[in-house]
Amino acid sequence: MTSGALLLCAGLVTYQIRLRKEYQASIQRERDYLDIAGVMLLGLDAHARITLLNRRGYELLGAAGERLLGRNWIEEFVPEELRPAIREMYSESMQGKRELPIHFENEIVARGGRRRKFKWHNLILSDEQGRLTGVLCSGEDVTDHQRVEQKLEASQAALDRTRNELYASEQLMAAVVESAVEGIITIDTSGSIQTANSAACRIFGYEREEMVGNNVSMLMPSPDREQHDGYLSRYVETGVAGIIGKGREVVALHKNGEQFPIHLSVSDVRDHTTRVFTGVVRDLTDEKRLQKKLQEQEALAAIGQMAAVVAHEVKNPLAGIAGVIQILRGRYPKETGEHQIMGEVLARIDALVETLQDLLMYARPRELKLADVPLNDLLAETARLLAVDPRSKDVQVEMPVSQCTLKVDVDYLREALLNIYLNAAQAMNGQGEIRTELQDDGNFCVLRIADNGPGIPPEVRNRAFEPFFTTKGRGTGLGLALVKRVIERHGGEVRIDCPPQGGTVVSLTLPHTVESAT
Repeated sequence: MTSGALLLCAGLVTYQIRLRKEYQASIQRERDYLDIAGVMLLGLDAHARITLLNRRGYELLGAAGERLLGRNWIEEFVPEELRPAIREMYSESMQGKRELPIHFENEIVARGGRRRKFKWHNLILSDEQGRLTGVLCSGEDVTDHQRVEQKLEASQAALDRTRNELYASEQLMAAVVESAVEGIITIDTSGSIQTANSAACRIFGYEREEMVGNNVSMLMPSPDREQHDGYLSRYVETGVAGIIGKGREVVALHKNGEQFPIHLSVSDVRDHTTRVFTGVVRDLTDEKRLQKKLQEQEALAAIGQMAAVVAHEVKNPLAGIAGVIQILRGRYPKETGEHQIMGEVLARIDALVETLQDLLMYARPRELKLADVPLNDLLAETARLLAVDPRSKDVQVEMPVSQCTLKVDVDYLREALLNIYLNAAQAMNGQGEIRTELQDDGNFCVLRIADNGPGIPPEVRNRAFEPFFTTKGRGTGLGLALVKRVIERHGGEVRIDCPPQGGTVVSLTLPHTVESAT
């Protein structure tokens, strides 16, 4: 070999050595960069074998040198219970069947079998043909960070629980007050309403906003308002019990202007700075209605006993007397005074018998005989009966057209309707029009019978359904009482209204089905 060739070989070797050193230096710089990073850098091939791991990774996994390269990451460093799911996800991702999550979080098995929680950022690797060759992962150990977060969360949760318990306590108290059956109202020392629960709003008929801020005297009838304010001011000044106490019955004022009975209990609550009066209100309207109904039932029982005695002791003898008078009357010519007098006696006996029948029907009614009846047919039949009465010959009856069918006792309901039509005819002095309107919602049928008479004064209207109450010269006072009795036995309601334009409207509300026929 010539000296020139030797020099060329020596130069090539020197250049090769320099390139190798530069390559090794480049590799070292890359490793230094990887090692400087505070995260674990992990490279995996398509089979999840480790191809790259920085110093942080070795420190965490507890091995030195290159012994970890080529080992299966999933099988050795993923907790056993997580392996099936991660193995399936990684395999399908490398086959292109699903996308590998860019961000992922899971536990790994570190040195000594300790578990550490890592948050990963994944970068998919591929070759020039686009085939997936592996993954480059950067993982941050968030175990300690999560522990701190968990402690903070636990502390915050304890604080939230305390706050929630306090709030729940306040809410529970508010819910108890709001859901109470009794009305609960608080007022200050000047009588201004501070709070009112739903029951109080319902009892008095106001919206909450209409009550709060106004004086409590708005809930009292006029004669009692000044007296009520006087009680309050005197108690505030002297402490002498006036309105404070365990309860009494008083009269209250509804928003619509109606007075009604309530039971009122008032307590005085105070601390160093405030003083509040709390009133507990119970509406006694239904209770009074039930008491009245019980009294009516007791009265009916007494009337029933009396009616049975009267029917036995009076009705049969009256029939005998009427028969004798009828025979005697036939012996006198029609133009004689005796014939006319005996006719009047017979009319009085008939009226007395009718009164006895009404009394028996009201006090000791028979069981209802229910049947499906088209209401149109029943109304038409009642109108025909009205037309037979000579006192109603000039009365026109306007009838509705309806397909409504009710299960009712025909005889009883016909008697009730005829009573209403006769009263309307008498109110119009036998001349005018009776309008009948019908509404049916499928559950209830509402029948309104209106006349164009003078109407009924309020003081009479309030007593119209009382038995034996009448304003007529002759009458038993049982007509409307019988109507009420019949309708209520059918599970319905009856009411009387007198509209401003005049006349009287009797409204009957009847259910399609009678639950109990008593």
